[in-house]
Amino acid sequence: MEEINNFLSADECQQLIKMIDANHTRSSVVEGGTDRTAVTNHRTSSTSNLDMQNSLVKNIQSRIAKELNIELIKGEALQGQLYEPGQYFKPHNDFFSGPAYDMHCKASGNRTHTLMIYLNDGFKGGGTSFPNLGKVVVPETGKAIWWYNMEDGKLQDKYLHEGVTVDEGKKYIVTSWWREKNWNGASDEKLYLDSQKEQIVKKVTDDLTKIFAGIEVNAQPNGAQIALQLIQEYAQQPDITQRLQTDQSFAARLEKYSAQYTFQLQQMQNAQIGRLGTAPAQMQAPEPQQPQQPQQPQQPQQI
Repeated sequence: MEEINNFLSADECQQLIKMIDANHTRSSVVEGGTDRTAVTNHRTSSTSNLDMQNSLVKNIQSRIAKELNIELIKGEALQGQLYEPGQYFKPHNDFFSGPAYDMHCKASGNRTHTLMIYLNDGFKGGGTSFPNLGKVVVPETGKAIWWYNMEDGKLQDKYLHEGVTVDEGKKYIVTSWWREKNWNGASDEKLYLDSQKEQIVKKVTDDLTKIFAGIEVNAQPNGAQIALQLIQEYAQQPDITQRLQTDQSFAARLEKYSAQYTFQLQQMQNAQIGRLGTAPAQMQAPEPQQPQQPQQPQQPQQI
């Protein structure tokens, strides 16, 4: 692991802090192997996908690539994090393994490097602990640290790390992850979904059958695009249209289920548009929208 003092100036750090304050939402994690959008008590900070067309952000990304001696196109979009009192990120690795690798790495490869920059100091707690190294890095404004997630093709468990709880004040950082190949999150998702489409269709179909039967279910952790298409086709069946118009409880269950997938898709798109250079949208769960309904009822049937 390398430490670099004054990687960013105090002024650059303040500009980034303003960006994070202007647009952040609760951080998510990879859970259950594949779900990158899960909000859990393993990580309680807030996240901001930085605008990659901003001149400062572009300059910093280029400087990181030079420091790591990596092609710029292999870098994920820069991500800012805010930790307020009582918030933390429990021990974790930055590389993907198992089912998570299949979902997030089919096009881009795994994460090879992480570089993290502290944007402020003066708060209490909030160090970065590396338990396998017996080391805690104390934040200093502008300091960067970086480490390998892979070396010679092997995953590096020794860099397991933890964002220690902030006891007082606020902690701001920027994190930069780098891949084996050119980073393309959309292609990672597409290749995974192509391989999982049959399974996703079966799960969503089963869920819709349960919703029809009066059982409330939650969205699957992935496959939002496929699921939303299936839900739309389902709602356009004349018998389903008729029931949506007459059974408010059924309509509410289906609306909630659809809204969860819409939110999942929005999170995936926000993670990608930071790379494409558009400021990410504020992350808020969407108001449920009832799928479009044709007007010719027939006898009920289930898909």
